[in-house]
Amino acid sequence: MSILRLADRVKETTTTTGTGALSLAGADPGFQGIVAGIGDGNSGYFFMTDGVDWESFLGVVTDSAPDTLSRTVIKSSNGNALVNWGAGTKDVWLSMPATHVGEVLLAMATASSSATIDFSVDDSYYEYRAEFINLRPATNDTSLLMRVSIAAAVKSDATYAFNMVTNQNGTEATSTGTTGTSMPISDAAGNAAPKGITGNVTLFEPGETAYSKHVHSDVGSVSSSGSQNHRRGVSYYGGSTAALDGIRFLMASGNIASGVILLWGRKRK
Repeated sequence: MSILRLADRVKETTTTTGTGALSLAGADPGFQGIVAGIGDGNSGYFFMTDGVDWESFLGVVTDSAPDTLSRTVIKSSNGNALVNWGAGTKDVWLSMPATHVGEVLLAMATASSSATIDFSVDDSYYEYRAEFINLRPATNDTSLLMRVSIAAAVKSDATYAFNMVTNQNGTEATSTGTTGTSMPISDAAGNAAPKGITGNVTLFEPGETAYSKHVHSDVGSVSSSGSQNHRRGVSYYGGSTAALDGIRFLMASGNIASGVILLWGRKRK
């Protein structure tokens, strides 16, 4: 069974012509060969060029004399079809395509007495994940909220729906609603270190236009009294099924005093 492998410094040359499998000519100086890098019979993502034409492909390497590398094209200078290589030396190296990276860090925002923190989203990624790192509210014992934007307008009408479970020091309680003006993300958080908010929310399919866009949240906070709070659940904006172009984070009262929010995007393979 072929296993998809990643490795550092994997690069060879080839003089193969046509659209078939490559016969490999050996590693470049300072690099290792493909068989040495990923192992006989295993697969990897590769980039190949002669300095003019280029090709990104999935290949399976075979230890032979010479070693060979199959080609299943992903993108190319030949209209995303296999390049019909001519004579001459081509470079081939192990390279993960950006479209095949599981999760990409898209943005980072550092709060500094921020009334809101906004991020842009679109259909470039099917899943967006916001990660909260030690967010601290300016107002004591308030909570983190989220809103969405459609056509550059942040929505605050009373059509947000949510279903949350909050565990406070081991005691669970549920809360539901369909007329919220925002999505409840965290429970109460104190405004003095080391109190704060840590966790993440995931937005699915922001470019979808037939269904509501759901947000899954899993967030912890510590109140001023030291209460350990864990809130998890699902929310969505019920006012429209139009595509989203942004998300906003804010506190229920006051500013976001400090902390970091990372935004990650995930593409379909």
